[in-house]
Amino acid sequence: MVDSDKTTHFFLQQGKVHTALSGTSAMVCVRAQPEIVAETRLEQESTRTALLATDGVQTVVVVKSQAQGESVAYNAYGYHTPHDIPPHRPAFNGHLLVNSQYLLGNGYRSYNPALMRFHSPDSFSPFGAGGLNCYAYCMDDPVNFSDPDGHSPRLRSNSLPGLKSEAKMNRIVSGRVEKRPRRSSEGYYMSSSLMDETVQDILNGQPGWNTSGAPVQGSLQRGQASSSGQVKSSSMAGMRAGKGTVASDSWIYRRQKLDNTDIEELRSFNAESRHVFLGLDLEKSRELRTITIDAMAAGINVRRALKDSKIQPTHSAVVRVADTVSHALKRIRSKRESTSWRSD
Repeated sequence: MVDSDKTTHFFLQQGKVHTALSGTSAMVCVRAQPEIVAETRLEQESTRTALLATDGVQTVVVVKSQAQGESVAYNAYGYHTPHDIPPHRPAFNGHLLVNSQYLLGNGYRSYNPALMRFHSPDSFSPFGAGGLNCYAYCMDDPVNFSDPDGHSPRLRSNSLPGLKSEAKMNRIVSGRVEKRPRRSSEGYYMSSSLMDETVQDILNGQPGWNTSGAPVQGSLQRGQASSSGQVKSSSMAGMRAGKGTVASDSWIYRRQKLDNTDIEELRSFNAESRHVFLGLDLEKSRELRTITIDAMAAGINVRRALKDSKIQPTHSAVVRVADTVSHALKRIRSKRESTSWRSD
């Protein structure tokens, strides 16, 4: 049997606690969207009202009642001195405090600031937005993140002092890191601008190359592309990039030029492969692989050719298509070299 005197009923208004009823007592919050500004507590025949001051993240930091005003201090994880905050009052980040714990997501999960962790696992973990650690609070970074729904961390506004920029934190959350400067053959790191200048100097030393102006496709390049019997005109129609855009394709300088056997075996691989890329059917997946093969045969920027195609694949799909064909080429050449070695 449930004791009604020990049961607390919470009433919400626009997702925030408005009233808490427990036995013969009640607590009513007064809000000025979305911050809490005051509370009224009713206990038997007494009524007490207090003004509440919050900071930029809706944490209650000052309480002003009929007595002198009192301040409330928290650590980064929301822990505070015991008995500083009465039951059922919104406190750290505006979360509801119940029995020294915060009920996030309006009761979805209980967060313990003393343990700095949740008491129950996140249903979004470990493969969803909840992260690998299903009990962690804000990815162990409560200064830069909050977790109002108990499911996944959210980046705070970077206008608050001490917080990292939103762009940098988004890179940390998604697991992306900034590219390191490219390393030269002498062992030191070169900046992107210096590397581009070095590449241009090398290209300008070759007959028929001039990178001093904007990257364009010259008449010599157009003649080479039109006379090549290895390039299909249908798949090349969506490409606007010529050799003038090679400077943005860093790995093209290390790629061994395709011969007729490479092209034939890659096209055979494409015709037999039934692998599809995310969001695309088999026909479009094969068409993207064909564009990649033709771009490699012509010696132009593969990723630019894919992005300029009529399919307009996502960046992730472009990377996957290019990697798939590149790995297939490595397997083809490795198998051919192995066969040649055995015959010798």
